[in-house]
Amino acid sequence: MYTLPLSKPLYVSLSMPYRGEECRDSVEGEEHEYRILKNSMMASSYPLTRKRSCTALDDKENEVDFDQYFDRFFIIKSADVDRPISKLSPFAVGKAIQATVGTVRKVNPLRSGDLLIEVASAAQSAQISTLCTLVDRPVTISPHRTLNTCKGVIRCRELVGCDEAEMLTELSSQGITAIYNVTVKDGPDGRRPTNTFFVTFRLPTIPKHLKVGYIRVPMTAYIPAPLRCFKCQKFGHGLKFAKVTQRAPNVARLITTLTTAAMK
Repeated sequence: MYTLPLSKPLYVSLSMPYRGEECRDSVEGEEHEYRILKNSMMASSYPLTRKRSCTALDDKENEVDFDQYFDRFFIIKSADVDRPISKLSPFAVGKAIQATVGTVRKVNPLRSGDLLIEVASAAQSAQISTLCTLVDRPVTISPHRTLNTCKGVIRCRELVGCDEAEMLTELSSQGITAIYNVTVKDGPDGRRPTNTFFVTFRLPTIPKHLKVGYIRVPMTAYIPAPLRCFKCQKFGHGLKFAKVTQRAPNVARLITTLTTAAMK
């Protein structure tokens, strides 16, 4: 008779080779008994009730520490235009930053010759703001224009009739610095508000949810329009960094039009 390997019941195949038509019934009966035993062993191995997910615990794990509001990205620019920081030795610059600010998270050289520094704590943020010289160069320190903030999108009908000043006052504890209600055309001269709001945070990343009074509103990332150069008609850079001459907005259509006119 077939012996059931109880040490590894989950890895035994249900199909079992047999020879002849005379043992079909006995084998199928043994397989049926094995299925019953396997199901009973699996039921005893796993609890009957599944663990419920606790929303409060999940929120604590994903919660943003709103008490840590500080600028994380700074631009270090030389006060002397003729002596940019990029001309200094990288070893000397690294030692100077380590001695004055500490171990920062990241330092990146920019195309303009300035330095982009990402600090790791609020203490470093306060320390780098008072920096006046680096190695032997007078420098100016300024927070980055866009990297210290982020934008999100919420959709909440209950906020449509609220005043912007009231919303900023109530939501400032969550790191919100600006909120904008999207409007659409309503008639030839009027516009009406929608339930979509653009929210600006003083954080590097947006939270997953926003607490609007008693309402928990999900947050999605704000995706701006792509940067387009209207000189070369390409995306990813502005007019200042174009490397070609002026190009028509729709070159393919222009070429087709000129070719058709020349053939006539």
